[in-house]
Amino acid sequence: MKPRRGAVSARALVLVLTLLTSCGDGAVTLEPPPPPSMARNANSGSTNGVTLCAGDLHTCILAEGGQVACAGLGLDGQLGSAEHRTRRSFARVPGIDDATSLACGSRHTCVTTRTGTLVCWGKAASEQLGVDDATLGPVPVPGVTAAVQVAVGDTFTCVRTRDRELYCLGALPEPEPEPSSVGAAPDDDGEVLAGSTALHGVIDIAAGSGHLCALLEDGTLRCRGDNRAGQLGTAPTRAESWTTTRLEGVGDVEAGGALTCGRLLDSGEIRCFGAGSQGQLGDGMRSAASFMPVPVQGVRDARALSIGRTHACAIVGDAHTLTCWGERTDDRLGAPNVEGQGPTLVRGLEGVIRVATGGAHSCAITHDASLWCWGRSREGQLGIAGVDAMRTARRIGTLSELTVTTPVAAATRPSDVGGAPSLAATLNTPTTRAIATGAAHACALGADGTVSCWGSGELGQLGHGRSDSSFERSVRVVGLEGVVALTAGENHTCALLADARVACWGAQEGGFGDGSGDPSTLPVEVLAFRGARAVSAGERMTCALLGDRTVRCSGAALFESNERLVARTAGRGLGVRTVSGLNAPTNVAVG
Repeated sequence: MKPRRGAVSARALVLVLTLLTSCGDGAVTLEPPPPPSMARNANSGSTNGVTLCAGDLHTCILAEGGQVACAGLGLDGQLGSAEHRTRRSFARVPGIDDATSLACGSRHTCVTTRTGTLVCWGKAASEQLGVDDATLGPVPVPGVTAAVQVAVGDTFTCVRTRDRELYCLGALPEPEPEPSSVGAAPDDDGEVLAGSTALHGVIDIAAGSGHLCALLEDGTLRCRGDNRAGQLGTAPTRAESWTTTRLEGVGDVEAGGALTCGRLLDSGEIRCFGAGSQGQLGDGMRSAASFMPVPVQGVRDARALSIGRTHACAIVGDAHTLTCWGERTDDRLGAPNVEGQGPTLVRGLEGVIRVATGGAHSCAITHDASLWCWGRSREGQLGIAGVDAMRTARRIGTLSELTVTTPVAAATRPSDVGGAPSLAATLNTPTTRAIATGAAHACALGADGTVSCWGSGELGQLGHGRSDSSFERSVRVVGLEGVVALTAGENHTCALLADARVACWGAQEGGFGDGSGDPSTLPVEVLAFRGARAVSAGERMTCALLGDRTVRCSGAALFESNERLVARTAGRGLGVRTVSGLNAPTNVAVG
């Protein structure tokens, strides 16, 4: 793994753990999951060559050939492209063509490859990608070899390897310090070094939002991290180092949100412990929590299981139907108008071989390699254009079809890491320094034509490739050079380049004119503004004066509410309007 990069906060523990595990060999075929009497294939993160995963607001699929495609919210780069933007259709992750297992966190995604490397993309603030800077696509995690299974939480990543080791990196909640140690400096700034903890015979790993569990050969379950809902199998506490729970006859373990579940090999029954306020324990009630394993009501002969933020689904029986339970908002269970809190059958879906549950949506792969999804769709996580929740399972397409499309060409985006910025222009003389301020962010133009920003960044206002804020120091806008003028709206910023191009970033209510309508954490060229002589941004609008003295504007302020609703429902941007009736204007200003 990578060397230590410094201290961590008292509330989070940076992990670099080594756990001894066992594994074997197995074939990769497109067949239904094994029956309950068969253990999970120990040589790969999934039993077949296809799989899928769901984060809070994005979905990724792995096709039989090793290609990966993602859709949904992408402001932190969790879709794997340099765009860092929301995408309502599946597009292939560049450079990934030999993946063997796949896992989605809330804002990052990882795969293992046929060569045993670990490759990740997305949010890196807790060093869960092995780096602490924004990435413009997939990056190999240093020091990881022979990886066969990956599990990710909100701020950490763990892999199981063929040579009986488990590596983790990122941050997990740590226990309260012992009374005798209060005030004492932790060893090595609180970091756990490789080899400091060893578990033998681990056969499966699973990760929730803030906790990690490892299943041992003897049925013992070892867990660590957040335990406020009892998801580690012990009485609730803020967090624990390692807990031990006996689960007799359990073949595999799954985790998600603040819940942990085990599937019994002989009967296919499921036992869960942790949060239950939304019915995710599956006992037919909305109980606060349980640290004792609770049987999921009416579920037997389960073949596979997935746990989302507040709901779960299991593949059941010879027909491979799908049963789901937990929170019912956004139709994430695929069974509208069903009363009660217990497990319910997903309508119209059989032959399921894989299932993934996210923040408020669910997806499944059937035996014919088709992808089906339902639930929340506003952020594009179902891979469809509409924003309304999908009440029942809808066929999205085959995996081979969905992994063919590549992301939009990056001709107007920053290039991949290591390449020359695509949004760059040559400055003949130093530019005039300037500052532009929005509602809660500010940007400064340097004499060298670069731009740095600080303040709120939740909508991408800082242009550094992440949706993080930075109030104590400025961050440089990625891939932008040769800027001669700067302007800021409420939650977006635009720059005029020396070659008369305009690039914008942040919330697109101000109008980028590129047709997507979604926020961007990286600069985007506004193609309709090419040839600009001046640019000005307002609260919800941006206008540019072009070389032919015409003025073009884009933004929500130019359109009626019904026009905005139609565009949003169709999954497209608002477009650009040309201002008429002007007499050879020489500048433009937006209030």
